[in-house]
Amino acid sequence: AFIDEMRTEPVSLADAAIAACCSPAHATRCFRAVYGLGPIAYLQRVRIAHARRLLETTDLSAGEVALRVGFVSQPWFTRLFTR
Repeated sequence: AFIDEMRTEPVSLADAAIAACCSPAHATRCFRAVYGLGPIAYLQRVRIAHARRLLETTDLSAGEVALRVGFVSQPWFTRLFTR
């Protein structure tokens, strides 16, 4: 829930671990056990899904969408979105 709520904000693994009241290593192990991927990969998927909705429903450029969904680099966003 923390990652979903913070999908457009800069967030670190340490932030997520604090929200879950555990260490970053423990948070990663638990997250991977439940979701099958790490929290960073999950966050990227959430951001890409949000970006897809924005690209389909607005006239924003890819650079503007990248910034709105939390990516600091438009080329990195484009690379992940293409994958």
